[in-house]
Amino acid sequence: MKVNQKMRSELEKTLPQVTELPQELSEILKMGLCVVDDCVFLLSLLSIDTNAELHDFPDRTGYECFINSIHIDDYVTCDYLESACVFARELYLIWRGFGALGGVRFMVMKDEFGVLIKFHKVRSGESFFADDLELYEDASMVFQNEEVFDFFP
Repeated sequence: MKVNQKMRSELEKTLPQVTELPQELSEILKMGLCVVDDCVFLLSLLSIDTNAELHDFPDRTGYECFINSIHIDDYVTCDYLESACVFARELYLIWRGFGALGGVRFMVMKDEFGVLIKFHKVRSGESFFADDLELYEDASMVFQNEEVFDFFP
């Protein structure tokens, strides 16, 4: 797991009060995952018409992160960071149960307005996120696979 200093401060202030996924976010996961052109998407997010296509991005990872992007604050009114972590945990369980997809990498960014979570399939030589998270102005963290269980028991 990688965490920048701003996110480290946010995590220190965060109490694990949210242990179950709020209903609003649970609805996003209900439709499950789908694979299109070796890209993995939440079907509920892929169904949103964006006019974006794979050829509009430098790689599959960029395309996945564009589609698989959720503003947590659009669905809950508090505990944004906790809700994002629980969302990642629940999504990972679905991902793991889906079959041979490989690993999943998450990025959570927090600013003064709320929390954004993005995720993509782990691919060799591809990453949507900078290696040095201190380059990001917002509180940021990147984690993958079983690291989703590091937040809450």
